[in-house]
Amino acid sequence: RQYSKKSGLLSHSVHHILEDRESNIWISQAGGLSRLPHNFMAFGHYTHRSHAGNTPALPDPAVRNIVIPQKGIAAQWIGTDEGLVAIGHDGKSAVIGNPKHKLDQQIMALCSTPQGTLWGSTPNTVFRISSDTSTPTDTTQFLSVLGETHQLTTFPRNRVSACITQPLNTDSSQRDGLWFSGQDRLFLFFNQRWFSFGKNSGLPASRLYDLSLDS
Repeated sequence: RQYSKKSGLLSHSVHHILEDRESNIWISQAGGLSRLPHNFMAFGHYTHRSHAGNTPALPDPAVRNIVIPQKGIAAQWIGTDEGLVAIGHDGKSAVIGNPKHKLDQQIMALCSTPQGTLWGSTPNTVFRISSDTSTPTDTTQFLSVLGETHQLTTFPRNRVSACITQPLNTDSSQRDGLWFSGQDRLFLFFNQRWFSFGKNSGLPASRLYDLSLDS
């Protein structure tokens, strides 16, 4: 079966496809975000257009990333070319942050830990959004996510285009490691430390676009 704009998609340019726990299909496109329900009957859409004077669901039509977290107040996190959006379990959406948070720009990558912490990147930073507000740092800001206070922490990293999580073992426990693909190197955030892998580690001297874990 083939789907196109004639079938109800917003665009012929599709960036990402995910299936949620209820078997709905989420499709990020150049024209917005579409949801195809599990019965495949009709598309629902989130776009940058205002309907009946309501605030648009998205700040920009170009949707690059979508993450469906295992936990948390957000059912989906959406990365657009002009900011970050959270969609609640009730289907309502909200643009996250204000200009001081510097999230109102292209969201280049998104990923989520099993605990529901969101990680992502803009052209100049990697950011972390967590519902745990008990351990702020010098770079911590607070922001509202669908009416609840979350902690935003940023790290200076340029042109990170992808991120994934991986359980890694320590001497006493297993913790999540975060891998990020950069301009010409690979970054790992693990146990509150950053590690960098580049040409000297055997990687080619070229931009890394995507990451994946095998089984």
